[in-house]
Amino acid sequence: MVCKFYSFEFRTSGEDDFVDVTKDVLQCVEQSSILEGIASVSVRSTTSSILVCENESGLKEDIREALRKIAPSEKKYRHNEAWHDENGRSHVKAALTGQGITLPVTGSRLLMGQWQSIFLLEFDVKSRTRTVDVVVVG
Repeated sequence: MVCKFYSFEFRTSGEDDFVDVTKDVLQCVEQSSILEGIASVSVRSTTSSILVCENESGLKEDIREALRKIAPSEKKYRHNEAWHDENGRSHVKAALTGQGITLPVTGSRLLMGQWQSIFLLEFDVKSRTRTVDVVVVG
C-alpha cells in the first residue's frame, strides 16, 4: 500500500465563500500515480468545510441560505460569549457540513460524477488563509 500526501493553501474572502479546489485535488491524484484506492480531502479548520456539490450559482446560494437559517447571525451563541470573536455560527455551520470527504480513485483518476465539484466553504466572519490536505492511498 502506498500513501501520498499533498497540501496547499487558499485565501478565502470570508463568510459564505465557495472556493473550487477540484482541479488541485485532481492534480494531486494524478501526481500520486496510485492506480486504485481513495483520496481524502480535508481542511485544517473548525470554521470551514470541504463539500462536494454542483458548481452552479443558484445551488451555492441555496446552500448559503439553508445554512443561514440553521445558524443565523442574530442568534445568541455561547461560543461568542466565551471568545468574543462573533463566529459561533461559523463553527456550527462547519460542524454540520464536515471538514473532509473521501472519494474513490480508479485508473489513477478521481471517480466523480459529471456535475460534481469539490469546494472549500468558508464560514468564518472574515477572510482567512486555509490549508487543504489531500491524502491518496492505494
